Amino acid sequence: MLAMFGRSPSVFDWGFSFPSQVGYPLESNQARFYLMETHYSLTANEYTWPPKPKAMVDNSGLRLFYTSTLRAQDAGVLSVGIDPNWRHIIPPGQEHVVSEGHCVGECTQRAFLRDGVSIFAVMMRTHQIGRQIKLRQIRQREELLPIAHDRNADWNYQEYRRLSAPVRVLPGDRLIAECIYDSSARAAITLGGLTTREETCLVLALYYPRQKELTTCHSLPSLPTVINSLGINELVPGSNPVRIASPPELSGMTLETRLISYDWRNNFRSFQYVTRRGSFKPLCWSAKNQPMPN
Repeated sequence: MLAMFGRSPSVFDWGFSFPSQVGYPLESNQARFYLMETHYSLTANEYTWPPKPKAMVDNSGLRLFYTSTLRAQDAGVLSVGIDPNWRHIIPPGQEHVVSEGHCVGECTQRAFLRDGVSIFAVMMRTHQIGRQIKLRQIRQREELLPIAHDRNADWNYQEYRRLSAPVRVLPGDRLIAECIYDSSARAAITLGGLTTREETCLVLALYYPRQKELTTCHSLPSLPTVINSLGINELVPGSNPVRIASPPELSGMTLETRLISYDWRNNFRSFQYVTRRGSFKPLCWSAKNQPMPN
């Protein structure tokens, strides 16, 4: 049976609901199980050393309403942003660092139907030093108004937010997740990753009608872009740990040492220029976690 998430008459006050004609499909032939993940945070004054166990009571959970009466449109989720990876580098000591994750037009051209899709809600995610997140839309050579823009990002707030009106995305449109970080309080670089000490730049977009061919539309800075942003010309092929071959003044140094010892204060502008103008690897994946063909 195909069922749908949706608002149901009850005494509960819901913070978010789907449009009246849209529901999220629960497909028994696709999903074997569903997982709820809960993150807990202790305030600073609750940390002690050595750690002392403390009793905690929790009643986290979800209340789901579903129905066999189908709505007109199935909703899908599209992830746009930077693939969590060490190549996503945020220098230390900077108040304004810009990172961009691209969903290239070739992916939307292949995946979306001729009339496109309508985005109606977004969840925008960074970690601790994220300050702003924007979902940009480019059609051919024209940049349209942002689909969403959070100028006061809070990594503790991870909720879907309904747009004031659905935004149409057509085949061939490029989507860009743009994140701004404030690393001024950090003395060391921050790399992309899944932990909260690392960083991320992702926008999860709820849209309709659902397209099964494309669920993850990320990008990753190319390795030449990364090494050029660090003033490196060439790496030693097959070296482990990775070592620098040129320029001569860096020859033999490990890539890790260069990342740690780089003069970020004086070289930040050139780093930012190279990372924003350099090449990147597009990553377009289907619901089965397989890359889209061609």
